[in-house]
Amino acid sequence: MRGLDRLMEMSLAYADGSAQDYLYLLKDLTAMLLEDRPVYRCHQCGFSGKALHWQCPSCKRWGAMKPIHGVEGE
Repeated sequence: MRGLDRLMEMSLAYADGSAQDYLYLLKDLTAMLLEDRPVYRCHQCGFSGKALHWQCPSCKRWGAMKPIHGVEGE
């Protein structure tokens, strides 16, 4: 999703007219989707959040919060 958002941002520089309007609309939609996505997940209990916690707020395990990689975290 982040890659698609970045691609639309780069394409906006070359688009004009209705294509530019559609790209702005799609970029706004992807930005809203990315806004609510968690960035970190606890590998012990699965708690997820947008901020890095050194101690998981759910299971209280230290150092279990890691960045989400792959398609989910992008």
